[in-house]
Amino acid sequence: MDTPPKLYDLAFKVAIGRYTSGDILSRETKQGLQVLDISGHEPFRDNWMEVVPSMFPKLKVLNINNRKLCEENFAHLCNNFPNLHTLHIGNHKLKSLEGISKLTSLENLVIGVSCFRKETDVTEIFKLRNLKSLTISENLHPGWDYQFFFLKPLPELTHLEIQWKGADDEFLERILPSLPKLKSVVANRTKIEGFTTPPSVTVYITTNLNTTMKSLAYFRSIGNRKEVLKALSKFVEIYEDNGEEEDEEKRLVCTPDQLTVCMNEVELLLEKFKFDEKVVERVNRCVDIFACFAANGEHLSDNKLKILNILLKNLANDLKNDNIPAFSILGFIWKLIRNLTRNIENLNIDKIASLAMESIAYGGECLDDWQYSCAVILAEFIDRTDFSSGYYKESSFRKLYKCLTKMHKNDYWLQESRTSVVKVMKYIEIFM
Repeated sequence: MDTPPKLYDLAFKVAIGRYTSGDILSRETKQGLQVLDISGHEPFRDNWMEVVPSMFPKLKVLNINNRKLCEENFAHLCNNFPNLHTLHIGNHKLKSLEGISKLTSLENLVIGVSCFRKETDVTEIFKLRNLKSLTISENLHPGWDYQFFFLKPLPELTHLEIQWKGADDEFLERILPSLPKLKSVVANRTKIEGFTTPPSVTVYITTNLNTTMKSLAYFRSIGNRKEVLKALSKFVEIYEDNGEEEDEEKRLVCTPDQLTVCMNEVELLLEKFKFDEKVVERVNRCVDIFACFAANGEHLSDNKLKILNILLKNLANDLKNDNIPAFSILGFIWKLIRNLTRNIENLNIDKIASLAMESIAYGGECLDDWQYSCAVILAEFIDRTDFSSGYYKESSFRKLYKCLTKMHKNDYWLQESRTSVVKVMKYIEIFM
């Protein structure tokens, strides 16, 4: 589970040699650091773990996932971090957790890819009396029994994440007696569907629209960025046109109530992660999908305005920050905007018109079809615009007019589109 940042809680993913050279962190910062992320595949020198405790004596969270760790290094880790409450560990050569019981403060354990061979390789986790969260992943040794993780009770465990693809409801039912306080199970990309779990245990999966929104709400509430991204990616994978055939049955008709839940969650995600570019980008891809739901269903009109406002806000931010999408994406966005503006009351006409003008000018003389879509929208709204509005204060009417002139001269496009261009040109001439 993700840990909220505090003073000194910085995650540095750089070679361990640069720590010892002193060219990144001051001694004071090293001594006070509480969260360290040095996960990755790059090789460190032999016995590299010996230097970590002395440099970072106050560590509470350590992520060394995918780092090669010999028995000596693992023993050094277990003997020298009495305050550690979260540990991410795992690589294809991890064969034993012997010594981990010495981490008496450990509450969160994430075990990545491993190669345990026998039951005794993991028995020390049962001595972690404060363990509240456990993640288990794929084990590479043939014949490994994942029930070895649960042969004895984990009395304080409340959160379990399963990343083993073969896990199913039968497996979950078998291990539940060992987890008396379990409240939540994250089981994305497994065979688990949660049919056999008691009401006291909530299973979070991403198999369809409903389960994905439920999972997103949970991951957002606990600030788990990694799982938010996974859930968003799975949703896009299911619902975009290039989804696998096996996902076809999961593309259910989106009801008005479902779309309302989706849009409410989108707004909460954009507020929670508004400065996280990657999350915002994934959320916006979902908004595009919701826009298709709304545009194709007349009964979904209640959500159209909310979707339209998010699309316009994102487009305005992209144009302002020179983070312009590809022309193909712009065309898709404007097609959605045009469909959504039909039969909606209380539209912000000037906001839409100003963005259409800016988009046409941005396209320049490329004469793409989305520029004509913008011209058609402008022609529909032009009589109701207020060019004294602040929305147009940075608009370049001359640049726009130059683009419109080129568009008018091109006889490749439909007469309707060219007629819209002429209407806009005549109106713009007044203000030049």
